Amino acid sequence: MLIKQTTPPTNEANTYADINDFKAYHNARKNDISHLNDETIEALLIRAMDYLESVYYGNLQGYTQSYLQNTNFPRVINGRDYLPEAVVSAQCILA
Repeated sequence: MLIKQTTPPTNEANTYADINDFKAYHNARKNDISHLNDETIEALLIRAMDYLESVYYGNLQGYTQSYLQNTNFPRVINGRDYLPEAVVSAQCILA
């Protein structure tokens, strides 16, 4: 089950992108995802999240919004909460 990271953050999140983000990203690029059901998309998004979190852990500007959160984002940079759309897109690409 996907639990999307939010602001304020949750310590149960396992994704930045949800199924709708994934479908919107790929449909906008005319990628054929018709063979993927929602359960498969969820699994792909979680695997992509695992990769993003492991590769970039500790190498990001700012600090996590809460010590309780289990993800790199949202981050506080220059006093603002930050979850870049580019991170959501990157997860959709990797998935």
